[in-house]
Amino acid sequence: MVLNSLAADVALFAPIETVAGTIWAAAFFNELPRPVAAVGAVIVLVGVLYGTVATTRAQVSATAN
Repeated sequence: MVLNSLAADVALFAPIETVAGTIWAAAFFNELPRPVAAVGAVIVLVGVLYGTVATTRAQVSATAN
Protein backbone atom coordinates (compact mmCIF):
# COMPACT_ATOMS: atom_id res chain seq x y z
CA MET A 1 0.00 0.00 0.00
CA VAL A 2 1.37 3.37 -0.99
CA LEU A 3 0.82 5.89 1.76
CA ASN A 4 2.17 8.97 0.03
CA SER A 5 0.07 9.15 -3.13
CA LEU A 6 0.25 12.31 -5.10
CA ALA A 7 -2.90 14.39 -5.43
CA ALA A 8 -2.69 14.02 -9.21
CA ASP A 9 -2.76 10.24 -8.86
CA VAL A 10 -5.81 10.38 -6.64
CA ALA A 11 -7.58 12.91 -8.87
CA LEU A 12 -7.03 10.62 -11.83
CA PHE A 13 -9.73 8.33 -10.48
CA ALA A 14 -12.43 11.02 -10.14
CA PRO A 15 -13.84 10.36 -13.65
CA ILE A 16 -14.41 6.73 -12.66
CA GLU A 17 -17.37 7.88 -10.53
CA THR A 18 -19.27 8.98 -13.63
CA VAL A 19 -18.57 5.71 -15.42
CA ALA A 20 -19.51 3.67 -12.35
CA GLY A 21 -22.80 5.58 -12.03
CA THR A 22 -23.69 4.66 -15.59
CA ILE A 23 -22.86 1.01 -14.94
CA TRP A 24 -24.93 0.94 -11.74
CA ALA A 25 -27.90 2.52 -13.55
CA ALA A 26 -27.66 -0.10 -16.28
CA ALA A 27 -27.33 -2.95 -13.80
CA PHE A 28 -30.06 -2.02 -11.32
CA PHE A 29 -32.55 0.17 -13.20
CA ASN A 30 -32.22 -1.31 -16.70
CA GLU A 31 -31.28 2.11 -18.10
CA LEU A 32 -28.91 1.35 -20.93
CA PRO A 33 -26.66 4.22 -22.01
CA ARG A 34 -26.62 5.50 -25.55
CA PRO A 35 -23.77 4.21 -27.70
CA VAL A 36 -22.03 7.60 -27.52
CA ALA A 37 -22.02 7.40 -23.71
CA ALA A 38 -20.58 3.87 -23.84
CA VAL A 39 -17.78 5.07 -26.14
CA GLY A 40 -17.10 7.95 -23.75
CA ALA A 41 -16.92 5.53 -20.83
CA VAL A 42 -14.38 3.41 -22.66
CA ILE A 43 -12.29 6.51 -23.43
CA VAL A 44 -12.33 7.52 -19.76
CA LEU A 45 -11.37 4.05 -18.59
CA VAL A 46 -8.53 3.79 -21.11
CA GLY A 47 -7.27 7.23 -20.06
CA VAL A 48 -7.29 6.30 -16.38
CA LEU A 49 -5.58 3.00 -17.10
CA TYR A 50 -2.92 4.72 -19.20
CA GLY A 51 -2.31 7.36 -16.55
CA THR A 52 -2.01 4.75 -13.84
CA VAL A 53 0.41 2.58 -15.79
CA ALA A 54 2.53 5.56 -16.86
CA THR A 55 2.74 6.87 -13.30
CA THR A 56 3.61 3.47 -11.90
CA ARG A 57 6.33 2.92 -14.49
CA ALA A 58 7.81 6.34 -13.79
CA GLN A 59 7.88 5.66 -10.05
CA VAL A 60 9.46 2.23 -10.53
CA SER A 61 12.17 3.58 -12.84
CA ALA A 62 12.86 6.46 -10.45
CA THR A 63 13.37 4.13 -7.51
CA ALA A 64 15.48 1.72 -9.59
CA ASN A 65 18.04 4.45 -10.37
